[in-house]
Amino acid sequence: MAEYIIGLQAIARRLQCSVPTVRKMHAEEGLLLFRQRLNKLRPGARGWAWCTNDELLRLWLVARCRADRKYIPPGLLKRKVADPVAGDAVAGEEPR
Repeated sequence: MAEYIIGLQAIARRLQCSVPTVRKMHAEEGLLLFRQRLNKLRPGARGWAWCTNDELLRLWLVARCRADRKYIPPGLLKRKVADPVAGDAVAGEEPR
């Protein structure tokens, strides 16, 4: 079973960033967080906290990588490979 990371401060520590950055990543970049109900410690306290786990963080990173691949210029994806048939041809001869 997955170990939950509870609270924005704990999530920020795991991602090695600040709490405002975690909020921004959740709002703009689709960081996978969910609300988990907490036992109320005192009257008036909020009864939930933002949570995630390592599997959700890995899924989010993979999704970001897949999305970023769309922005790679097309020329960088193709490697120039020498044509083995054209390389064997002698000047003036037609390829076989």
